Amino acid sequence: MTAPDSVNFTRTKNTGSRLSWQGLHLSVPEKWNPLKLDGDDAKGSLLLADLHRSRLAVRWSVLPEKTDPEKWSSRVMTEEVGALAASEAVAHDPGSQWAASRLYVEPDPPGRDVWVGMHRATRRGVEVVYQAKRRDRVLVDSVLPGLYDTGRSGEGAAMWSVFDLNFTLPRWIPLVGKTLNAGDLSLSFADKQTAITVRQVAVAQLALKRFTLEQWLGRMQWVDRARFKPVGEANRVEFVTVNGRALAGWSRRMVQRRRYAWMRWAWRELTTLALHDVSRDRLIFVQGTDPQLPTRVAETVGDASNV
Repeated sequence: MTAPDSVNFTRTKNTGSRLSWQGLHLSVPEKWNPLKLDGDDAKGSLLLADLHRSRLAVRWSVLPEKTDPEKWSSRVMTEEVGALAASEAVAHDPGSQWAASRLYVEPDPPGRDVWVGMHRATRRGVEVVYQAKRRDRVLVDSVLPGLYDTGRSGEGAAMWSVFDLNFTLPRWIPLVGKTLNAGDLSLSFADKQTAITVRQVAVAQLALKRFTLEQWLGRMQWVDRARFKPVGEANRVEFVTVNGRALAGWSRRMVQRRRYAWMRWAWRELTTLALHDVSRDRLIFVQGTDPQLPTRVAETVGDASNV
């Protein structure tokens, strides 16, 4: 197969957005949005599409220590494009962090361009399939150079970005739930130490015509009223995000109801923030079992530079 750099590509404008999901980070064209998100950090997939069709599929799985990366890469490429085309794949490492990385470029589009590789640190095998309508450099020049893997980042920060909701958790906490509706995005995380939910509602101007921000806070907490009761009145809060945006709104604490005291494994309290991000015209809600965590996370919401 002809090397990717010598193929007669159509040049494309390299403008895009970040997608950070389960520790995997991609740079994709702005008009592409997630259509499907499945699995967890150990094994999963995502599908991105524009207004017309599916454009990019990404699959990943953690490979056992005994797995030979080269054999795995060869097998996956063969399964994806067939033995004849797989023999034409070339080595293509987008950033020296990948082992057994191979790239197949469809010589006569429309067709599929395929890249596979195993991350050396996380041992996640990643497969990227691009639906090429014409011979362009979207996969080679945009998607692959922006591909990196942080996996379970331990005590380090964990970045998440999907649609226009992006934020950073101070450490890795597994994702346990998601709601990705138009104008209402929510991600929930939990482990044995803490639980936290980050929600974003757009457009704020329209949302605030339905309810005041304090009423939105009450609606956010209503879901948990069976097990928790509010403590006192809501308090006004104001702070500045890590990139200098001003956020203002309400905060209220809830504690576990007495009849649930026997559930020693259950969370004892919840702290909820309801904030108006005026510059982005978004409502931001962060609710967590650790009183300090919601504020720390809210300070990073909307900071695209982190992802």
